[in-house]
Amino acid sequence: MPAGAYRHAVVALTEVTDFSKKINKPGVTLHALHKQPGLSLRTHADLWRLLRRLKPAVLHTYNLAGAEYAPVALLAGVPVRIHGTHGRDASDPNGTNRKHLMLRRLLLPFYDCCYANSADMEAWNRTLVGVPAHKSRMLGNGIDADKFHPPAGAREHQHTPFGPECIVIGSVGRIQDVKNHAGLFDAFLQLRANAPELAERLRLVIVGDGPLLAQL
Repeated sequence: MPAGAYRHAVVALTEVTDFSKKINKPGVTLHALHKQPGLSLRTHADLWRLLRRLKPAVLHTYNLAGAEYAPVALLAGVPVRIHGTHGRDASDPNGTNRKHLMLRRLLLPFYDCCYANSADMEAWNRTLVGVPAHKSRMLGNGIDADKFHPPAGAREHQHTPFGPECIVIGSVGRIQDVKNHAGLFDAFLQLRANAPELAERLRLVIVGDGPLLAQL
């Protein structure tokens, strides 16, 4: 985004971590609200004061943890409020938790747009949450294959320990329960059992780090 046209401020509900070092755009400010677990009315007040000071044109929140702060943004005078749904909780993979659905529905009037990062999530937004059509958008979460691709002439398996005869299934991501790597393991074992003629050629690669790495 053009640096001269946009100003970014990142607000962490809890703490700013080393992950922030991945931000390489100059001028991005970081703010921590130091929220404690559970309901915290103080966090709402702290955010209201911060938004009054920052005076943003747009508040962009993510997932359920950030959804409840739209009313605060409205009271602070933020003119546009956008909410993104990037996934559901591991404890509620189908998104049918009544309490969470009710909270999302109550907050809909405070948002100008509620987008999802896949067609499945957009359909869930529309049907279960009740996002009206004029507030619903789908912003596909994918990779630009024209920009990110192997170098010209590169051999397909030159960076893996597997030979060209292998069928490699891979996953790149944070190793945490919400990603369900254990389910991927089970599916891989089931694939080997269902296709014994391919079993010797099948390989599974997990790339990433996280709290469940040792357990997996």
